[in-house]
Formats: sequence, C-alpha cells, structure tokens
Amino acid sequence: MLVCFNLEALPGKEREFEALLSDKGIGERIALRTGARRNMIFVKEGKMVRILEFADGTTPVPLSAAAKEDPAIAKFLHDLAPLVKEGYVAGDDRSFADFMKRVSYPLAYDVRR
Repeated sequence: MLVCFNLEALPGKEREFEALLSDKGIGERIALRTGARRNMIFVKEGKMVRILEFADGTTPVPLSAAAKEDPAIAKFLHDLAPLVKEGYVAGDDRSFADFMKRVSYPLAYDVRR
C-alpha cells in the first residue's frame, strides 16, 4: 500500500522547510513508528512529496499516534507546523487530522510488472 502527501512551504520559509524535511534520520523514525517499510521524500523549490510504502495487510499507525510515542517525531511536527501552507496548530490533534486530509492524495493506480 502506498500513501502520498504533498506539502508546500510558506513564502520565505523554503530553506527551513527543505532542511527540516531532508533529515533522513527523522524519516527513518517515521517509517519505523508508522510501520512503513519505505519512506521516500522528494523536495524541490519549497515543495515536498512524501510517499510511504506499507506491506500488504499492514495497518499504518497514524503520524499523530507515532508522535505521541516518539518525542523526536513530535518535535519534527512541532517544527514543521509554522513552515507549511495551509498548516496546522502543533499539538492540536483535530487541526493535524484536518491538515492530513488536505495534504493526502488517494492512490489512483499502482502499475506493477
């Protein structure tokens, strides 16, 4: 199963945004805590696409739940909040859930050969 998110930096916050999202260590923690077997990030000009891959039959752990278990993920989400367009209030579960709905994309198809 693939999950995709698309984020864009607020004007003037592109460098901070890209630096924060380019930290492979936090990407590894997110993959571990959410149950993803892959966590891919594409970053360019203040825009980011993240694709998480989960094994078939796996139930992904929501990022908000992973943040409650891992202080590094909580800090990452806290630091990200003021950098993104159509952002969220750090620490507010409802705000974050609404944000995730706005930035998540449903899979249209997945061609495998």
